[in-house]
Amino acid sequence: MNDRERPLEERLAAMDFSDQSAVRASLRKALLERLVRDEPRAGRTRPTSGRMDMLKRPVPAFGMGVLAAVLLLTLAHPDGRAALARLPGLLHIGEHTAIITEKLFSDAQMDSLVAASDIEQARGERVFQNTPYGGWGGPVPAGREPIIKEVCSLGVAAGLVDFPLLVPTYFHEQLPARLRFQKVVIMPTGSAMLYFGVGRLETVLLLTPVGENGMVTSSESVTTTNADGSMTTRIVQPELEEMQVAGRTVVWQKHSEGARRNLGGAAVAKPEVEIGRFHWEQDGLSCVLNGKFLTRDEGIRIIESLKRYGDG
Repeated sequence: MNDRERPLEERLAAMDFSDQSAVRASLRKALLERLVRDEPRAGRTRPTSGRMDMLKRPVPAFGMGVLAAVLLLTLAHPDGRAALARLPGLLHIGEHTAIITEKLFSDAQMDSLVAASDIEQARGERVFQNTPYGGWGGPVPAGREPIIKEVCSLGVAAGLVDFPLLVPTYFHEQLPARLRFQKVVIMPTGSAMLYFGVGRLETVLLLTPVGENGMVTSSESVTTTNADGSMTTRIVQPELEEMQVAGRTVVWQKHSEGARRNLGGAAVAKPEVEIGRFHWEQDGLSCVLNGKFLTRDEGIRIIESLKRYGDG
């Protein structure tokens, strides 16, 4: 019996959690209590799901995607966020936002964690949405349904979330007024994705409210299918630059080749142009600004123009 065929509880028991012990112990406890008790063979195989279909080719998984969603389990531990704050391999952006900059789990650990996440999704305990910008998702809070809402009105969307929406007042000169706003996707996790523009001028703003103990982590990873049909996920070392925009600290993350391939269009056709996404915190929100062909200068202008929806 190889490692991938062993039950989840045996595989986790054999893993080395000695480093970053507070985080690992909390993660192990959460997985065992939520999964192994009811699914004793949960870690034997990876279920086929929409998310795994996406991972059959190199993709970026960020926001609260594959690895980040798993790390959020550590927050169930009273010292979870404090332990996460001390975890090496993270670049912190403000108090509640971080980017994963190096591999934190072995291939066997990633296999078990992704399988656990898939099972939670099948149970309706976790949601995940595949987009050209990567995977977004996280645990469904108690009392909420695992339903992702999509609305085509900013006014309606503003009434469906528990925080003021941030919207840009600057738009590219080539973008007609009727095409500026597309939709808002609202996750049961509390996050909202606002889509603006079309084609290469499309941008998406992810807003995630963070409380005193909240923590949003993002990563970029590549998952490949091996000759035997198994999958291997590795973290892509990001190219990051910290700067000041509109009086706050933001981090520019240059898109990797895999991220550009997912975006397609001009992102692939014009490799000489640097494009990427921005991360920052604002008004109690962890924010990510991405786009089909988002340059640094265009992103800065958008961030500088952000206002609360409904404000004059």
